[in-house]
Amino acid sequence: MAQEETFTVRYLVACGKHTRDGFMEGFEYFEQAPASLCEPHVDGQPGPDPDATGVFITSIIDRHHEEILRSRAWQCVTCGKPAKELLHSTIPILSPNAERATADFRPTILDNSAPICISGGACDRNAQEVVQEYAKSVLIENQKQTIDTSNTCDTCGKKSGVKLCRGCKLIA
Repeated sequence: MAQEETFTVRYLVACGKHTRDGFMEGFEYFEQAPASLCEPHVDGQPGPDPDATGVFITSIIDRHHEEILRSRAWQCVTCGKPAKELLHSTIPILSPNAERATADFRPTILDNSAPICISGGACDRNAQEVVQEYAKSVLIENQKQTIDTSNTCDTCGKKSGVKLCRGCKLIA
């Protein structure tokens, strides 16, 4: 079986306390993504397979999670205890709109990551809310530079009610 062509994807991580007064550290990695996840798409048609995109993103997170967690003595963004986990909230910007893509488009995965003391508890839930609000505010501030403003879902092609999904964490 022939191996699929790949594209270089930037994986940008902002790790820390996602508030105006919080400390955040940036990490940048370059990964190879299957071309099928980065192919341009058109309005009204679904973008790349969301399941394949999710598997790809999870593999990248897994590859860099420990390095980021061990890069410093992080403290839980909620309670201040030593962090033992990282909460990851990603926004894939992999597949440009064929009609509006600029020549300098680079497939990118943005990861707003927050150190937490334990997964699944109150600190995790609070950190998730803070990270989601931060991601929305950054997207709104940089909307014209970072994402397609057509209000079209890249997953299903829907044109109304498009918003940042709290369930899958994708622009949907």
